[in-house]
Amino acid sequence: MTTLKKLTEQNRAPAHTLVLDPWVFADSWSSKPREAVCIGLRALAESDYTNARIESAKFCRQKHPEGGTDQLDCFNDALMRWLVSYAICDPNNVQKPAKAFGLTDDELIGLALTARGVRFIFDAILKFNVESSPLYPEIDATGIQDLKTILDNAILTRTGSIASTSRRHLQFALDGLRLAAL
Repeated sequence: MTTLKKLTEQNRAPAHTLVLDPWVFADSWSSKPREAVCIGLRALAESDYTNARIESAKFCRQKHPEGGTDQLDCFNDALMRWLVSYAICDPNNVQKPAKAFGLTDDELIGLALTARGVRFIFDAILKFNVESSPLYPEIDATGIQDLKTILDNAILTRTGSIASTSRRHLQFALDGLRLAAL
């Protein structure tokens, strides 16, 4: 491998960056930034998802050894936090941690970020995945016609988690289309 190729691989910019305003950080964190901070978001490997599940399960078994709904809610929250900690990187290099934090994963997810801040970053990760994955194809003319029919048949009056999730995705799509129209 040539030296130039090695340097290029070591200095890969993340595919996505995100600006974090100070509200994302906990007031109790002594190093809370006073101004916006730019971070990178790296694509998560399957091992990141596996490790996040393992760490989340361990944490929640300790907090809620009796199991039940509390343990499930704890797991979901912990999983989101771990995935955020694995995805955050330096805005100029996916191989480096975010300089703005200087914390271990445990400290980052338990000390520096607010619950709303974690959710904000997690939502950005989800959007990044949709934007960049071939698993989410773009809608075509037939799909648009199907969408019109479904919308005309009262999607807003349907209930249940699938209908709710669909409306959230539609709102995300609408927001994106509005930005594209600017």
